[in-house]
Amino acid sequence: MGEIRTQDKRDKLRLLYAGLQASGKRLRESLYEALATCDAALNGPVPGTFLSSTAEAGGSVSFMMMSGFSPMDAKRLIGELLDLCDATITALDGSPEDDTTYTDKPVYAVMMAALVPVRRFTKDYTGLRYGTGYYSGA
Repeated sequence: MGEIRTQDKRDKLRLLYAGLQASGKRLRESLYEALATCDAALNGPVPGTFLSSTAEAGGSVSFMMMSGFSPMDAKRLIGELLDLCDATITALDGSPEDDTTYTDKPVYAVMMAALVPVRRFTKDYTGLRYGTGYYSGA
């Protein structure tokens, strides 16, 4: 199982948030619905696939929901976004059940600000000490 890229998390969050504008749902409940969809795909009749559409007499079936992701990767992605959402709501001193302390716009903004890709890193061994030789303990 590979590491899920930050850009993929940002893209999925953008799509979920855009869908909220039309549906009237909340961000947190939409994440839970997506997680339930991933879980159903893992435990469904054909494990490891997403059934996204079917047709009748012509016999067409489509198994793509999150192209490029296995259902387990998709579940991890949604789970990480849900953890971030819960942490963000807590950090903003809100409660998901209280409409006065929890609105999606600031939660979405903080979540997007937290999802920053790492472009490079450096190794820093300045605090590392090591010695050579023999220590007798005396």
